[in-house]
Amino acid sequence: MLTRHGHDPHDLDTVYVVKDFKQSNETLLARSDAILHMLNQLGGIWTLAGIGRVLPKAVRDFLYKTVARNRYRVFGKHESCMLPEPKHRQKFLDL
Repeated sequence: MLTRHGHDPHDLDTVYVVKDFKQSNETLLARSDAILHMLNQLGGIWTLAGIGRVLPKAVRDFLYKTVARNRYRVFGKHESCMLPEPKHRQKFLDL
């Protein structure tokens, strides 16, 4: 999928969101664009994060990379990944 959107398939050091999966207008969002999209999809108070779009993309991505670089220090590190509950399973790609 990354190759189809012009990205290196080995570059998995960021977060990606596939918007409109398998539709003619499918797009791949990365870094801050992906995070802002996810927060908007959560709804409620999280939609306020959309204000971040007023910042230039370069600034947003710099902030994203700074948080990503320090995430273990802030959030800790777990030995295993959380699996989605069955009710949320349809939100994940299963290739």
